[in-house]
Amino acid sequence: MLDQVQAPATSNEKLIAHQVVYSGVWRATSAGQYLRLDRNYDDFLASYGELYGKGFKVGSLTSYVRGGVVYYGATFDPNPNPQYLRLNRDLAGMESEYGVMWNLGYRLGAIDGYVNGGKLFFNATFDPGTGGQYLRLHRTYDQFLAEYGELFGKNFKLAALTAYSLGGAVYYSAAYNPNTGGQYLRLGRSADDFRTEFAWMASNGFHLAVFGTYVHDGQTFYNAAYDQGSASQHHALDLAGPRLSKEYGDWWPKNYRLLAVTADKVEALSKTKLAQRISTGLAPHVVGFAAMVGGGGPGSTAQAGSDEGLRRTDADVPVRYASVWARTNVASVSKTITAAATIRALGEHNLSLTTLIHPYLPADWTRGPNVKTITFQDLLAHSSGLRNSGNAHDIDWEGLRGLVADGIVLADKTPSYLNHNYALLRVLLPYLRGFTGSGDRDLGTAQAFLAYVNESVLGPCGIQAVDLKPSSAEPTLCYPFPAGTVRGTDWGDQTRKCGSSGIQISASELVTFLTHLMDKDTILDATQRETMRTLQLGWWNSTAEVRHGSVLGQNGYLWMPTPNGKAEVNTLVLSFSTGVHVGLVINSRVGDGVDYYQVALDAYTKAWTVVG
Repeated sequence: MLDQVQAPATSNEKLIAHQVVYSGVWRATSAGQYLRLDRNYDDFLASYGELYGKGFKVGSLTSYVRGGVVYYGATFDPNPNPQYLRLNRDLAGMESEYGVMWNLGYRLGAIDGYVNGGKLFFNATFDPGTGGQYLRLHRTYDQFLAEYGELFGKNFKLAALTAYSLGGAVYYSAAYNPNTGGQYLRLGRSADDFRTEFAWMASNGFHLAVFGTYVHDGQTFYNAAYDQGSASQHHALDLAGPRLSKEYGDWWPKNYRLLAVTADKVEALSKTKLAQRISTGLAPHVVGFAAMVGGGGPGSTAQAGSDEGLRRTDADVPVRYASVWARTNVASVSKTITAAATIRALGEHNLSLTTLIHPYLPADWTRGPNVKTITFQDLLAHSSGLRNSGNAHDIDWEGLRGLVADGIVLADKTPSYLNHNYALLRVLLPYLRGFTGSGDRDLGTAQAFLAYVNESVLGPCGIQAVDLKPSSAEPTLCYPFPAGTVRGTDWGDQTRKCGSSGIQISASELVTFLTHLMDKDTILDATQRETMRTLQLGWWNSTAEVRHGSVLGQNGYLWMPTPNGKAEVNTLVLSFSTGVHVGLVINSRVGDGVDYYQVALDAYTKAWTVVG
């Protein structure tokens, strides 16, 4: 039903995270139905044969092309009558097939046109019938409208329609059946226009009878014919396959079944375009930033980055440009790394997330009221009940010790973001793994925590050992915005305050970490990854709905006063359900009115491109 014609974002870039985009219209009925999507030729024929034997025939037919291969989809409705299915006919073959079927007493039921390799092909079904019918193939817009008007005058109305883009022009193919009622035809509508007209038709006694889409110059357009009637209907447009399936499941118990489904297009994401759009949104509003994009599925190892501005201004010579390879304190983005380390360590010791933490606290720490009810999962989900009233306790050893001694109120065991939850994990993990150090246990546990992170979490990803303090002679510095003549800060040594913050890592390394964490068995196994994702452990930002799925996010923030306003570091990691990952480091305050999280989400939405 579609021809993907838009060129990729860059001629040599391998696009990622391919998604088939569907639209559908439902009608009110409790009848049985099967939906089959994304089938290759052999699988589709097998499904057709299986369901034919169960008394189900094709009601709606669609297809798309990806990488030169044709994939098919259809709805199958209860139908006791015979049916013929014809796939992959060229124009002459379709005309010939129609004539043969006509003589056998069959009329066209569904038609679907697609373009593959610059050539036009048709799929069609034929159902028993002896009534009149007109078939008009491969018509231009003007030809189609002229014939529609002519046949309307003969009391033939549109019954099946397909449209496609070929050679820079849009063409229409259609079948017309006897129909003395009224009908409205609407062609080439945008999604918003289609929705408006769909609602208007319903309120004026017309329901959708024929539906189709096509893509031209990278845009999706909607065609529809509306017949007189008051049947209740529902539509959903521009949905990736998994979301269409969810929509289908949501409307099934409401007794709605698909009247028509169309594969609008195949989209893929350009990492380069995503990085560039983040740059466009941020560059004028920060001193410097580095953004890296990676992931996208098995075998997709390349990253695309964008960095602009300065990571050291002329107030801190030598001046240095922002870089995706430069490490800095990523603040609370460290929590995602700490969460991965915690889940891995528990698994290594055959312990669950619901394991109580109190046996792994230092023996001489006082367990305050109800502390013995706190689990590792509670800490990871910020649901421990710990509260730092009046900021009485820091996130260092003595601060954590005092917080634990204060205890908790059980009613407070609800999500409430607190850095101390993750700071406490850097104490617990070493004891869980058998730490027996004495003397400066604050430093000892911090070093043991860092060693485990490097050896068991980041190291296996190919990331060189990270530290909790700047290790470069020319570290990235952070500034107010605009920076003016203020000297920057590198946040110093965070060793004794780690767990919730402090890890020195680059934007590129963050994406490498995310790819191994979310897509591979390097750090966690599949069950652990799904648990981390589902429970949002190490991810504080909600699973916001985005194009083709959802996203997990964790941001980081540090600030200090300067004569020119707050010096800040703002960091962000995003993991999209499509397998795309983003790491972002901003070494300044972000300009007024700019939300860097939203900039990244908008860039993701706009980085999708139609592919063939």
